[in-house]
Amino acid sequence: MKRILSLLLVLVCFTALLVGCGVTKTDATTAADTTAAETTVVATTVAAADPAAVYVTIADKSGSAVLKYAEITVTDLDADGKLTIFEALKAAHATCPNGGADGFVAEDGQWGLSMVKLWGEENGGSFGYYVNEASAWSLSDEVHAGDRLVAFSYTDLATYGDRLAYFTPITATKAANENVTLTLTALIPDESYNYIPTPVAGAKIFVNGADQGLVTDAEGKVTLTLTAGVNEITATSETIILVPPFAFVTVE
Repeated sequence: MKRILSLLLVLVCFTALLVGCGVTKTDATTAADTTAAETTVVATTVAAADPAAVYVTIADKSGSAVLKYAEITVTDLDADGKLTIFEALKAAHATCPNGGADGFVAEDGQWGLSMVKLWGEENGGSFGYYVNEASAWSLSDEVHAGDRLVAFSYTDLATYGDRLAYFTPITATKAANENVTLTLTALIPDESYNYIPTPVAGAKIFVNGADQGLVTDAEGKVTLTLTAGVNEITATSETIILVPPFAFVTVE
């Protein structure tokens, strides 16, 4: 009798073990299926950015401006939903006589996307670029409608002393015989190499390529009376290597 009771007890335990294992397996399978469902990634499509107009200036390795505040339509070449400096320079180079769009080349390197060729010229990788009078981090930085992009080849390959310079205002419209006052500023690095907007004193002023016999004052200012039409103003300095600055004043 005791043996029969022992056998019955063993059978009951074994049955409970089987049921328990079955339940555990079912729960585990359900949990795995639920986790897989919850972690499913839904693919999304990024819409290409709309084209936008950006104003582009390019200076070559002789220090001459080959593109002056040109209105360039930038398109989203890789359809990633944003417009970049790279795409703006590609678009600008479509107007380039030195190899067209192929006149601008950039390659991936240790520090990201870097310029190899600008306006059909190689310069040992010595190039600079600014957006809205501020240093940019990368050719992959975004640009937007109305932005001002300046790209240049360094002319000073020893100390890289070329400095971005710009007039304020960049464009203006005046009546006949009305004076216009412009301020010339350059980005000058301090001891920590932070770029500080600094007035450029003593810079020689040119209007439509002609020396006006005028220089900027201690505050970087100069006052001009201009002839009818669109006047292109630029400047040079004997103390600072200026990336060519431009202003365009229309006299009605």
